[in-house]
Amino acid sequence: MIDDILHSVGEAEEQADQMLKNVKEECQQIKDEAVQEVKNLWRKKKEKFQKDEETQRISVRQEEAQKDEDAKADVSRYIKEMREHAYEKSDQMIEQLVGNMI
Repeated sequence: MIDDILHSVGEAEEQADQMLKNVKEECQQIKDEAVQEVKNLWRKKKEKFQKDEETQRISVRQEEAQKDEDAKADVSRYIKEMREHAYEKSDQMIEQLVGNMI
């Protein structure tokens, strides 16, 4: 009878050890899956950040290019106006010189 009890206790210990081993393995698997999911989430966030950063860089370049074009157009208009005023002034000065000579 004592042998039966000891045998039952031994079996119970083995079962408990096996259950503990199974729980540890399951915990490790859950931990590994969680770590992998965190890595995946981090990678996705990083990729999104890089995409957003590139989109913003492109937008800034486009804005700068537009500002450059606007500035070129302003300078071109200014030069055109200066030429027109110069021609008008030269015509007026020629008329005045001719008028003074006569």
